[in-house]
Amino acid sequence: TDRWRGGTVFNWDFFQHIFSGSFKETRIVLLGKTGAGKSSTGNTILGEKKKKAFNVYSSPSSVTKECQKETCHLNDRKVTIIDTPGLFDTKLSDKDLKTEIEKCIMMSPPGPHIFLLVIRLGVRFTEEEKNTIKWIMKNFGEEVSKYTVVVFTRGDELEGTIESYLQKSEKLKKLIGDCAGRYVGSRLASWWVQIQTLVC
Repeated sequence: TDRWRGGTVFNWDFFQHIFSGSFKETRIVLLGKTGAGKSSTGNTILGEKKKKAFNVYSSPSSVTKECQKETCHLNDRKVTIIDTPGLFDTKLSDKDLKTEIEKCIMMSPPGPHIFLLVIRLGVRFTEEEKNTIKWIMKNFGEEVSKYTVVVFTRGDELEGTIESYLQKSEKLKKLIGDCAGRYVGSRLASWWVQIQTLVC
């Protein structure tokens, strides 16, 4: 069932499954283009106790050159977050990027529960980003899309709502559709509080 929570729509049943009592650890991999806000998203999830665990700078090239792993605990549950190099970073070849992201997946054995695909709103949505899910499925299997959630950043800088912005972009709607309609708007902190209630 899709529910609106804090201006954000996502499939609540999906997260109830991921954060069910059968999981003692939740493993999350952050994916996205350089400058999309992956590291900031990771820091938001980690919370105040590990503030700025992931380096954040304004740079046209990826700050994260290698996978970085951080963990936090929500009551008895361990949450592992892995930041990855920026997709389509010109300083990394496609082969090197794939190798590095493979390392990320190996850092979260036996595998991630969720891939968060971070997309920045308010800037041109490139052809590369449009094909991001295709790239991920090509390199890591079609099953990946079933466990991917699109996270939109900088939504608070839009003149209107995120929903009205998305309605104007067929490319973004297609991307969300490729992820079974799962997306989170700019109020990630509010969304994460809701997710934490499943853990408590």
